[in-house]
Amino acid sequence: MNQAESLEFPLDVDEDWPPVSIECMPVRRTASGHEVLVAPLFVKGLSVGDVIDATREGARVLAWRHVSRSKNTTVWLLVVKKEATGGLPNVLAGLRDAGCGTVEAGSLGAYSINVPDVVSITVVDALLARLDPASIAVAFPSMRHAEADEQIEE
Repeated sequence: MNQAESLEFPLDVDEDWPPVSIECMPVRRTASGHEVLVAPLFVKGLSVGDVIDATREGARVLAWRHVSRSKNTTVWLLVVKKEATGGLPNVLAGLRDAGCGTVEAGSLGAYSINVPDVVSITVVDALLARLDPASIAVAFPSMRHAEADEQIEE
């Protein structure tokens, strides 16, 4: 087991978004499925450390389901106004310094952040607040942090 491989996730493209029709994602084969190794750029509902069971045709994923979910959160950033992204490199560096992993498709203006469960989502939110919302869109396609649940309940 523990073999690394890449799975291809077909994406539903609507009005040219996402800008690709397949996302290739590195995974590690485990006894119970495939463990996600990096934060996805376009596949919703997945985080680093999730284990999935995939129905496949070769490397292409036809369907998948969670076997187990990690406690990691995935955050997406999308550059919507290219001429005003000066703060983005500093925010990405700050996220990495805080212990997050980042994945970039810079030519597409898409970024994905893995927020490990040991990194406070409050710290991440403070860093993301430095971005101009008119220039960079922020989404949480896989929110797992308990702190977020506590904030919602208050």
